[in-house]
Amino acid sequence: MPNLLSLEESLKELGGGKAQKGISIHTLRAWVHQKRIPCVKLGRRVFLRHEDLEQFVTKNLHEARDQNLGGIPKGPECISIKNK
Repeated sequence: MPNLLSLEESLKELGGGKAQKGISIHTLRAWVHQKRIPCVKLGRRVFLRHEDLEQFVTKNLHEARDQNLGGIPKGPECISIKNK
Protein backbone atom coordinates (compact mmCIF):
# COMPACT_ATOMS: atom_id res chain seq x y z
CA MET A 1 0.00 0.00 0.00
CA PRO A 2 1.40 3.43 -0.90
CA ASN A 3 2.46 5.88 1.77
CA LEU A 4 -0.57 8.19 2.00
CA LEU A 5 -0.35 11.61 3.63
CA SER A 6 -3.25 13.79 4.69
CA LEU A 7 -3.20 17.36 3.38
CA GLU A 8 -1.93 18.56 6.76
CA GLU A 9 0.88 16.00 6.75
CA SER A 10 1.69 16.97 3.16
CA LEU A 11 2.07 20.59 4.25
CA LYS A 12 4.61 19.54 6.86
CA GLU A 13 6.52 17.65 4.16
CA LEU A 14 6.54 20.79 2.00
CA GLY A 15 7.67 22.99 4.88
CA GLY A 16 4.35 24.78 5.26
CA GLY A 17 2.35 25.66 8.31
CA LYS A 18 2.21 28.66 10.59
CA ALA A 19 5.69 28.16 12.05
CA GLN A 20 7.43 28.26 8.67
CA LYS A 21 6.86 30.19 5.48
CA GLY A 22 5.42 27.96 2.81
CA ILE A 23 2.19 27.20 1.08
CA SER A 24 -1.13 27.27 2.89
CA ILE A 25 -3.68 24.50 3.25
CA HIS A 26 -5.96 26.54 0.98
CA THR A 27 -3.35 26.55 -1.79
CA LEU A 28 -2.85 22.80 -1.46
CA ARG A 29 -6.62 22.22 -1.63
CA ALA A 30 -6.81 24.47 -4.71
CA TRP A 31 -4.06 22.45 -6.42
CA VAL A 32 -5.98 19.23 -5.69
CA HIS A 33 -9.21 20.78 -7.01
CA GLN A 34 -7.41 22.04 -10.14
CA LYS A 35 -5.91 18.54 -10.58
CA ARG A 36 -2.39 20.00 -10.52
CA ILE A 37 -1.35 17.29 -8.06
CA PRO A 38 -2.72 13.71 -8.01
CA CYS A 39 -4.70 12.69 -4.95
CA VAL A 40 -6.52 9.75 -3.41
CA LYS A 41 -10.03 10.35 -2.09
CA LEU A 42 -11.44 8.04 0.56
CA GLY A 43 -14.93 9.26 1.33
CA ARG A 44 -14.59 12.98 2.01
CA ARG A 45 -10.94 12.75 3.03
CA VAL A 46 -8.19 13.64 0.59
CA PHE A 47 -4.72 12.07 0.70
CA LEU A 48 -1.58 12.57 -1.31
CA ARG A 49 0.95 9.86 -2.06
CA HIS A 50 4.45 10.68 -0.89
CA GLU A 51 5.83 9.78 -4.34
CA ASP A 52 3.38 12.16 -6.06
CA LEU A 53 4.33 14.95 -3.67
CA GLU A 54 8.05 14.48 -4.42
CA GLN A 55 7.37 14.36 -8.16
CA PHE A 56 5.25 17.55 -7.95
CA VAL A 57 8.05 19.40 -6.15
CA THR A 58 10.68 18.16 -8.63
CA LYS A 59 8.50 19.08 -11.61
CA ASN A 60 7.93 22.61 -10.27
CA LEU A 61 11.52 23.23 -9.23
CA HIS A 62 13.02 26.34 -10.81
CA GLU A 63 16.75 26.87 -11.08
CA ALA A 64 18.24 29.99 -9.53
CA ARG A 65 18.86 32.83 -11.93
CA ASP A 66 22.32 34.16 -12.66
CA GLN A 67 23.11 36.91 -10.17
CA ASN A 68 24.92 38.95 -12.83
CA LEU A 69 22.03 39.44 -15.28
CA GLY A 70 22.25 43.23 -15.27
CA GLY A 71 25.56 43.28 -17.10
CA ILE A 72 27.28 44.93 -14.16
CA PRO A 73 30.65 43.26 -13.61
CA LYS A 74 31.46 41.95 -10.17
CA GLY A 75 34.74 41.26 -8.50
CA PRO A 76 38.17 42.22 -9.88
CA GLU A 77 36.80 43.07 -13.35
CA CYS A 78 34.78 45.91 -11.81
CA ILE A 79 37.84 47.46 -10.18
CA SER A 80 39.93 47.29 -13.36
CA ILE A 81 37.19 48.95 -15.42
CA LYS A 82 36.92 51.88 -12.98
CA ASN A 83 40.70 52.41 -12.93
CA LYS A 84 41.05 52.66 -16.73
